Amino acid sequence: MKVYELSRELGVTNNQIKIAALELDSPIKHHMHELDPDLAVQLREYFENADIEDIEVEPKKEPTRPWDSDSNPWSQNLLSTRKLHKGYHCRFIRRENLQKWIDRNYKIADAKDYGGVDEVIPGEEAQDGSLVKRRELILVECTLENKKKHDDFIDWKSNERMRAAVESSESKVKGIEKEGKSGGVHFETEFTSKRGQ
Repeated sequence: MKVYELSRELGVTNNQIKIAALELDSPIKHHMHELDPDLAVQLREYFENADIEDIEVEPKKEPTRPWDSDSNPWSQNLLSTRKLHKGYHCRFIRRENLQKWIDRNYKIADAKDYGGVDEVIPGEEAQDGSLVKRRELILVECTLENKKKHDDFIDWKSNERMRAAVESSESKVKGIEKEGKSGGVHFETEFTSKRGQ
């Protein structure tokens, strides 16, 4: 019998069973722990004689939020610019990927168009010439028209890959059906990109 099964049977929480088992010198680590039959009997007796409300429950741990600016130096707040350059799309990239983005019609953004970044990390107060930077990241930009063309190309490429995969699967199924091994398998797949195209 597992801890969660006994907790359901007795109408108590898994944590209360863990605490009771600890008091009986038989620590339990988790709700899937397989209980020894003798320990299960001891726990049943324990809960028959105990006032369930008096058994302390371990407080739940506060969930961590690694995306918050206090705990994550790469949060969205730290990468937001002071102003936007009208008609342009911008993004932070790693320096080593700069050529790849230039090939996609992006260019290095000028600090005068964006006014730098909102929050300052100690040691990053200085501007690197006319760059907007954050540690190893630099800001690049492209026109909204070029951004739309790039997004359309990525959607088209994704659709073509999906179509090729479906065609390949259908041809394999047809081959299996010719050999008489299948009971009439048929694929119907429709792929829509995030932008609904």
